[in-house]
Amino acid sequence: MKDFLYGTSSLKEAACTGFAILILLLTLFALAGSTSAAELNDSAIPPPGIDPYGTVKSWNGDPIENATVKAIQGGATVAENTTSSSGTYNLILPPGTYEIVASAENYTPSSLILDVNEPLEVNFELAYPNSFYGTIHDASGAPLENVIVEVRDQLDVTIAENYTDSAGRYMVNYGRYFDEHPGVIQAYLALVAFRGDLFTERYNILMDRGESSRFDFEMEYRTSIRGTVRGQETLPSGIPVTVLLEAENRTEYTDPYGNFYFEFREDEVPLVEGGNCGCILLPPLEQ
Repeated sequence: MKDFLYGTSSLKEAACTGFAILILLLTLFALAGSTSAAELNDSAIPPPGIDPYGTVKSWNGDPIENATVKAIQGGATVAENTTSSSGTYNLILPPGTYEIVASAENYTPSSLILDVNEPLEVNFELAYPNSFYGTIHDASGAPLENVIVEVRDQLDVTIAENYTDSAGRYMVNYGRYFDEHPGVIQAYLALVAFRGDLFTERYNILMDRGESSRFDFEMEYRTSIRGTVRGQETLPSGIPVTVLLEAENRTEYTDPYGNFYFEFREDEVPLVEGGNCGCILLPPLEQ
């Protein structure tokens, strides 16, 4: 009897154990089923990321290492990375609209608004605070070297100047103006570029303290004709001198010394080169 009870007890234990395993399996199945449903139905789980990538370089094309690139959405930083020694970076973002901001020590930050729907190359160019930079070229697109680039204040006083390099690049820093005017946060400044054989270019620009801006522009070669009108006994002034052009005639008047001067843009007189003319006024013929 004792063995039977023990045996019955063993059977009961086995039956209970089997029932417990069955309940555990059903519970695990139910939990697994509810987890799968959550994965399928939870809209809070973001879609797969997209990979914007690119480079951060300085105004003259040198890569900037350890620059920070952030993606901002709704005022919060969604992703952030730093550039490699070659200036490259990448961010992994869900599809959406972001402000992408690149910044580095001693440079003015640069940003843009971007719709991220597919992998995009987004390159940044950073410049020093309080500076104008860019390239200058001629009508054919060739870079212009040794062009003087100045920044002037409202009184036309030169604040800073620099020269374009062999690639036509320039950078001129006007931080001195804000250093000398500590209470000023915004100012109209003139960006002036000139070289002896080129027409001067001038741009008046409203700039904020700490800002930097890029300006690429074209400069035209100039052709000049100059000379002197002489009388028999004097150097006449106020004498009209006319140059005949295809589109129109142009007239200038001699100065008190009898000198005259014409200046033309390269597209006005493509077949004429600079020259020096001398004219002699003769008395009218007697009838």
